[in-house]
Amino acid sequence: MRACDRTQLFIATTHVTTGELRIFRQSEMTAEMVLASACLPMLFQAVEIEGEAYWDGGYAGNPALLPLISETDADDLLLVQINPRERLELPTQAADILERINEITFNASLLKELRSNALLRQPIADEDRPAHQYRNPLFGRVEALRLHLIDGGALLAPLGAGSKTQTSASFLNGLHDMGYAAADQWWHRHRCDIGVRTSHDIAQMLMPQTP
Repeated sequence: MRACDRTQLFIATTHVTTGELRIFRQSEMTAEMVLASACLPMLFQAVEIEGEAYWDGGYAGNPALLPLISETDADDLLLVQINPRERLELPTQAADILERINEITFNASLLKELRSNALLRQPIADEDRPAHQYRNPLFGRVEALRLHLIDGGALLAPLGAGSKTQTSASFLNGLHDMGYAAADQWWHRHRCDIGVRTSHDIAQMLMPQTP
């Protein structure tokens, strides 16, 4: 993985002591970094890297979008949403409450980054200048960004908290089939948008959904 020059991989982790996001780059990747990025503290002990403890990166960046914008040449960003943003039913059982808390927590960092992106685009749109003339290259990258979304939250919502620890082949194959179908549907609907326009309005993600 470290030797591959055809991809750019960023692994997000949460520093347990400070709560800060730490991004590990592909060139430095180790098995411990991958384990840390998926370390849910209710199930696993924190993973130690260079003497520091780390948990799942979802608590601080889920996913961390900035490296994808500032450190790559791609102008199209495809998000795959797996946590439902809204649930109409009020959770009352302990497992359901914990599950909803986790969903809110893991979605919060993504929504924060999308809000920051939307706020950055407002003054950029008002300036009416070519992207290459910005003093900070990040502004040009934000202006060029085209956002796309595959949303599997509604399909995955009925699975509930217990599904997070299911590892049977039939269950994982079922998840694969659902993901493949959602991606295929998105591809047929939006493939002509790639490289041309944004296919998902950021404001739509930031507004409450209606039944």
